[in-house]
Amino acid sequence: MRAAWALLVASALLHLVVLAVWPGSAPVGTDIDVYRHGGLAVLHGAPLYTRPVDLGYVWTYSPFAALVMVPLGLVGVGLLIPLGMVLQVVLVLAVAAGVWHVESRTADRSWLTPAVVATAAAALWLEPVWLTIALGQVNLLLMAMVLLDLGRRDRPRWQGALVGVAAGIKLTPLVFLPYLLITRRYRAAATSVAAFAATIAVGFAVLPADSSRFWTHTFFSADRVAPASTPGNQSIRGALVRAGLEDRTLTLTWLALVAVVGVLGMVAAWLAWQRDRPALSTTLVGLTGAAISPFSWEHHWVWLLPLLVVLLAQGRRLAAAVVALLCAAWFVSSPAGGPEHQPPIGLFRLRLWSWSDAVTGNLFVLVCVVTLVAVVLGGLSRRRPPTSTDTLGA
Repeated sequence: MRAAWALLVASALLHLVVLAVWPGSAPVGTDIDVYRHGGLAVLHGAPLYTRPVDLGYVWTYSPFAALVMVPLGLVGVGLLIPLGMVLQVVLVLAVAAGVWHVESRTADRSWLTPAVVATAAAALWLEPVWLTIALGQVNLLLMAMVLLDLGRRDRPRWQGALVGVAAGIKLTPLVFLPYLLITRRYRAAATSVAAFAATIAVGFAVLPADSSRFWTHTFFSADRVAPASTPGNQSIRGALVRAGLEDRTLTLTWLALVAVVGVLGMVAAWLAWQRDRPALSTTLVGLTGAAISPFSWEHHWVWLLPLLVVLLAQGRRLAAAVVALLCAAWFVSSPAGGPEHQPPIGLFRLRLWSWSDAVTGNLFVLVCVVTLVAVVLGGLSRRRPPTSTDTLGA
């Protein structure tokens, strides 16, 4: 037990060591500071979408998200960044604990706590998790909300509400609506829609001008964050743009692949649900959503964390090791401009030969597709009756 906690502390401290020795490895606290300035914009009555909210960064989230960030505007950035990092580590630990408790099938659970802590220590160095912690991103929090809502065996009356609220903050959780329908959780789907609609209504009530602009203009702009060809865009569309596809060919090919991967993801998730693997089922939908989204930054792929836990809980250690190694925060080369510049991090940034870029440059999407195919073709463990005591929060 002590060894596991020591490993977690050492893993977290290593983050700080890397950032101290190589300060250009990540723009520390950039996103949480943007969130803070989004909250400040609301407090000061400044527009969200017609000009940058901070240091040239535009506000890409919904007006409701800016309202949620208002409390951050009351905290100084010097305090907010370390507090945010601590919260992120706690979220990693909480997600690991929840998924382990839901997906493990052994009667003796005395070994679970050391397993949870050790897994969290390793997961801190998954590239999406590492970058989320450094940036102060909201991905881990939203994923935890979705898993708490859908990734457990019991079905509370309010199921779907957290998904709707999460979608009101960042639209990507909307991918869970068709998932709820195919698993015949119609009430949860309706609750999600109602909660999401409530977030929109709150936005219009408090920020009518910003809400009107977001839902009629900003919402439809897929390239408003960065060019789709950037290596950090680990999505199907990003892969096609980097392959040189343009205009109509790009759109048609992307829509066709989105349909194929989307259906594959939903089938895999349905199979996992039928076999009483709720955390795996929810995770597969999260991975699918990242793949089919028009733009998915590498830190959006935090769903690799519960995937790693599920593989370990099922005893698939080799597969877990492969996922961990392929998706780890490897420093693949030294930055050309010296230590003050950002070094390439993650194997998806590795450039060896031009013919291999299609594989290494789209690594997260490929891991997702291989996982979905493996679930559909390989099957899962036998279904067992759900128990009321096995919940994500246990």
